[in-house]
Formats: sequence, structure tokens, C-alpha cells
Amino acid sequence: MPRIEVPITLTHFDPTATMHAKHDSITCAMVVLLVGTVTASFARAQPEKASIGDKTLLAWVQLASLDQRGGSVLTLQDLREFDGIVFGEIRPGVWMPGSHLFHRTETRQNSWPVETAGPGRTVQVAIVYRGAKISLYRDGQLAAEYETQRAHLFQPPM
Repeated sequence: MPRIEVPITLTHFDPTATMHAKHDSITCAMVVLLVGTVTASFARAQPEKASIGDKTLLAWVQLASLDQRGGSVLTLQDLREFDGIVFGEIRPGVWMPGSHLFHRTETRQNSWPVETAGPGRTVQVAIVYRGAKISLYRDGQLAAEYETQRAHLFQPPM
């Protein structure tokens, strides 16, 4: 399976973010959340609640059909916003960074590559959030990149 190298400094890794999941139309072999910026103290027995800024969402997936639309493979959500790896919600057959009310989603996707992997083929999809810059990778290759005006710092529940 191809490997992806993403430009991020790993300061905290939560192994509970790795899981096996099966959705009706998408099979996830593994999903991973890599957090690049964590604001918290981990020296105490009970860590303070962390805020998540820079991050990488990473998943290995198999689509049941290239015609399916919407739905997130991996989502990070707080009480106000979400970011996720989404397939075909705006443009059919295209992976995209999904977000609450499209706040961090580029809606002009005509130049983005259309998925060609049929059922049973595993594809690696990663989305890197670094400040206002959002980069989408498919099988280790940059598929799209843009800047958002609405970067979000994810907060834990109170």
C-alpha cells in the first residue's frame, strides 16, 4: 500500500483514534487522526482539555460505488463545527475536505481529480490542515490545495 508523507509535526497521538469501521457504502480499513498542534498540559494525571488546531485526517477506504454521494469517512467535531473526509458531496466522484456549512470546504472543485478506484480497491485519503492552508492527498499525491478564511480551533466539551 502506498505511504503518504504529510508536512506535520506530531506532538500528540491518540491511539484510540485508530479503528476498524464498516459503513453501508464505504469500508474503512483504518482511520487515523494526527494532531499537529495541541494546547494542553499532559504532565498531570488528568490532562487538561486540549484544543486542536493543525491536524491530519487519514483513512484507507474502499468505496462500494463511485456513484455514492456525501457521508464522511472520518470526522472531527466539537459542539459548533466539524471537519471530515467526504466523498462526492459537492462534485460527484470527488474526495473533499467536508466542513460545517462548507465553512472550510472549497466548493469550486472542477479541477479536482475524479476517483477511479472501483469496489474492492483500497485508496488512501488524507487531509492536512495547517493554519489556513488545507491540502487533500489521494494515495500520497496532492489532489487539491487551498486556503480558507475560516480556520477553526476545535474545543473539547465543557
